[in-house]
Amino acid sequence: MAIRTLLQLVRDEGARFPLGAECLKSETYVDDTFTGAGDLPTAIKKRDELISLLSSAGISVDKWAANHADLIPAHTQQSSAKLIETVSLVKTLGVQWIPAQDQFRFEAGDLSELSAAKTKREVLSSISRLFDPLGWLAPITVKAKILLQDLWIQKCD
Repeated sequence: MAIRTLLQLVRDEGARFPLGAECLKSETYVDDTFTGAGDLPTAIKKRDELISLLSSAGISVDKWAANHADLIPAHTQQSSAKLIETVSLVKTLGVQWIPAQDQFRFEAGDLSELSAAKTKREVLSSISRLFDPLGWLAPITVKAKILLQDLWIQKCD
């Protein structure tokens, strides 16, 4: 229902806020929006349009994280909205982001579990723990899936 509401908002008010509408359409997952820009002025304009678009429906931004101080809206610092400190680690959708360094990290879990796996089910379970919705780890996950495929081809128990 939340996604449907945001998409309707894009249809109703998106023409007035094209950058904000694009954020809601293609850079939002449930209730988190992840966006960026090639330069600071564009990022600020995108931020302002997103806030205005959401405000037109009575929706306010609750959490905010950015890798540049100018991108933190002034009202966020003075309201009940949660400002995610730039030194902290922002976790969402299996991705960890360090705003101060603008770096992304992933946790692979305990690799010893994969090497200790005795069945294909245990191998699959270990592979499935790595959540990569953006496909950034495809070179790693593909190799793991090929390993599982090889186990099936060789008819290993």
